[in-house]
Amino acid sequence: MLSITLEGKKEIIGIWIGENREVNTVLTSLRGCSLWLGRLTLLNELKNRGVEDVLIFAIDGLNGFKEAIEAVYPKAEILLLAVM
Repeated sequence: MLSITLEGKKEIIGIWIGENREVNTVLTSLRGCSLWLGRLTLLNELKNRGVEDVLIFAIDGLNGFKEAIEAVYPKAEILLLAVM
């Protein structure tokens, strides 16, 4: 995950690696944002590491991600990108 600070500095704040089979199983067996809000999720991990506020999230259309962002970072603007 890439972040850009208010000063314009780019920082890598995380890299997560998982098996496609595992991710597909989780995505098909869980509904909506429960994938992102359950257990230690990506967004909760960022929050726990001290990321208090996010100005903009640029995301693809992954099911439930928008709702999870709104729950964890309610002031963030969400830009939906077209992935081709």
